[in-house]
Order: sequence, then structure tokens, then C-alpha cells
Amino acid sequence: MRVLFLIICFAFSGKVQAQPNEAIWKIRVKQLDEALLNKDSAIIFRLLHEDLSFAHSNGWVQSRSDIWADFRSGRLSYTQLVSDSIQLTRYAKNRATITYRLKAGGTLGNKNFNLTLAVMQVWVRDKKVWKLYARQSAKVE
Repeated sequence: MRVLFLIICFAFSGKVQAQPNEAIWKIRVKQLDEALLNKDSAIIFRLLHEDLSFAHSNGWVQSRSDIWADFRSGRLSYTQLVSDSIQLTRYAKNRATITYRLKAGGTLGNKNFNLTLAVMQVWVRDKKVWKLYARQSAKVE
């Protein structure tokens, strides 16, 4: 009976150890928020996958290069990005799904916006570095 118990413990311990700490994902989300607020190209290009699909709540979808072009041109500017309730909802060896609420403020074109959003992000491990691969948001009333 003890042997069976030990085998079960070892079988499940590998899965528990392989799953990253949720605090690490909170840090990643906050790093991305800061990079988007500050238009920090080094961090943006380090955290965003080259095949990124960044979908906004209005249906607008951007690639990594679109995001950077809009920052450089001044078309899009964030003044507030406050994330909370960040949760790691799914995790696999090279893929993680994060969900959270976001209070976002800024300007798009000449229009100001202030939104509360539900956000889902999919991160993938690319050459041992975690990068944002997909993001979808929806307005929360």
C-alpha cells in the first residue's frame, strides 16, 4: 500500500512542479502594461510574438508591427492600464492562458477612451522565452 501511495505522489509531483507560479504571470502582465504605457520598444518586442494577434474590444486586430507603428505615429496612446484579478487559467508545457480585468484609458486617433475590459491572453514559449501570442478583450459593463 505504501508503494502505491509513493508511486501516486511521484506521478502527480511532476505535474505540480512543472506548472509555473501564478505570481510570475502577474509580473509578465504588469511588464507588458508598463511597456505599452511607456512605448518601450525593447520590452514590447521581447514580450510580443512576431505572429501576434492582438484583438481589441471593438473588433480591431493588430499585429506586433501594427502596435509599434501606431505608437510611433501617435495614433494610439495609453494613459492608464490597470490589471487586476490576474489568473493563470490553463497551462501546458509551451502554452499558458491568462485571464484578468483591465481598466484602460488613452486616445485612439483624436478620441479619448476609458474602458473596463475582460482580457484573455495566450502566451507561448518561443526559444525558451515566453511571448504573448494572442490577446482578446471584451467590454465589461
